[in-house]
Amino acid sequence: LKPSVFEDIGALVALYRPGPLNSGMVKQFVDRKHGRARVEYKHPALEPLLKDTYGTIVYQEQIMQIAQSLAGYSLGQADLLRRAMGKKKADVMEKEREGFISGAVKNNVPEALANELFDTMSEFAAYCFNRSHSAAYALVAYQTAYLKAHYPVEYLSALLTSVQNDLEKIQFYILAARKMGIKILPPDINKSGLEFTPDGGTGIRFGLASIKNVGAGVVECILKVREEKPFQSVEDFFERIDPKVLNRKTLESLINSGAFDSLGVSRKQLINNIETLTNFAAQCQERQMTGQVNLFAALGGGDGGGFSGLMLNGPADEYSDEEIQQLEKALLGFYVSSHPLDKLVDSLPMMTSHTIHELKDLSDGTEVIVGGLVSNLQKKITKTNRPIWIGVLEDFTGSTEFVMFSDAIEKMGELVADGGRLLINGKLQFRGDDGETHSIVVNEVRPIQDVQMLNLFFEAPPQWVELQAIGTLLAKNRGYNPVILTFKDGTRIKAGTKFWVNGNKEALKQHLETQFSGLLKVS
Repeated sequence: LKPSVFEDIGALVALYRPGPLNSGMVKQFVDRKHGRARVEYKHPALEPLLKDTYGTIVYQEQIMQIAQSLAGYSLGQADLLRRAMGKKKADVMEKEREGFISGAVKNNVPEALANELFDTMSEFAAYCFNRSHSAAYALVAYQTAYLKAHYPVEYLSALLTSVQNDLEKIQFYILAARKMGIKILPPDINKSGLEFTPDGGTGIRFGLASIKNVGAGVVECILKVREEKPFQSVEDFFERIDPKVLNRKTLESLINSGAFDSLGVSRKQLINNIETLTNFAAQCQERQMTGQVNLFAALGGGDGGGFSGLMLNGPADEYSDEEIQQLEKALLGFYVSSHPLDKLVDSLPMMTSHTIHELKDLSDGTEVIVGGLVSNLQKKITKTNRPIWIGVLEDFTGSTEFVMFSDAIEKMGELVADGGRLLINGKLQFRGDDGETHSIVVNEVRPIQDVQMLNLFFEAPPQWVELQAIGTLLAKNRGYNPVILTFKDGTRIKAGTKFWVNGNKEALKQHLETQFSGLLKVS
């Protein structure tokens, strides 16, 4: 649509719903907006009522205005007409038709045109939206779009904070931020606030309260002490923080989430010295209570660098990337520093029919292909003594449960294990009282590394008949390997799943390049 005035945004709110989208009404609206279709008014009195929606009846209020302007209805009568049209009751509609035509004829509207207008109003009434609602939503849409365009870091920080108790939405917005080039940063003892906050203009910092086992009271204490000056070192932190608010479990969570990384000591070394740290904090507190003073600080030697000369034992090496990922996932609910699927961020969407976030909008029984990381695999036995496996599959947008019954386990069970990167083909199943909890009943699983994408590079714009022939050939070799079409201008299109192909890639490649020589190159 490419909105150019505020009214266009209001119309978008009203039109972007299943009814208008499926009726063809939206295409007509967009074509009229851009001059590809003519804007016509069946009666001159309709122009001031429908001009800002390009001659299309979009809002319920427009039906009421037409009845008032052309048929002399009162506001109350017009509202009754609107309701009758929305409910489509035949007997009520027939009475309303008589009243509308009678009033229109009195206002010099030809009877045939009045009948035609009534039919048009009835047709659009099923799709019309409340204009005052649209205006309110459009204002919020305009404001948030402005913030997203001009203050993306601040906007997304606020957005993440607003959904901080909804892990699925947080994961979705984190992905959106990353697509916009905004870094999501782990908690930091010197930079984090209570909630998500902007960091440096290009990043969003996790809040300290986002860490599991770290309560708001601990965070408030840290922030209050930090107001004087940032923590200069690990020693400085433990000298200044009251150990009574920082129990061992909280301390471990702060360390393992990365909150102390900026102080120059590895997470692993700090955890290995947890006893030393807690003892040091207790000593510092005791000395403060008895009035002892750090000699170096008293002599003006900086921040003291640690009253007792804190010494950390053992090597200074760090956890592996995989260990850090698992720690962050456990404590923050997300992979922050890196993601096990990072190397697949561009290719995974090309291998799947849907992201996991999109599954909630599909119908029960839809066949889907999703991909991601397997976790929490549980192997059980049914009452009939048959095996059943239940696990979780996670991609960049969310997670879903999958279920494998005995036939699938027997054929493909050796491929499924925690930490595996798999594509799952299966049927979507909704359950639960809310009807929103979903799982996938597995038909087939494949390791992602085994996927053989078929890439079709078009050296010239294809004719329709050529595309049809290519599609027919692909459909004859149907399988679960994605087909990607790439054109000379750089456009890439993922073919629909009915055109995905089997594993006989080399033979198909040769066939395509021979039959479509000069048009296609295949890899």
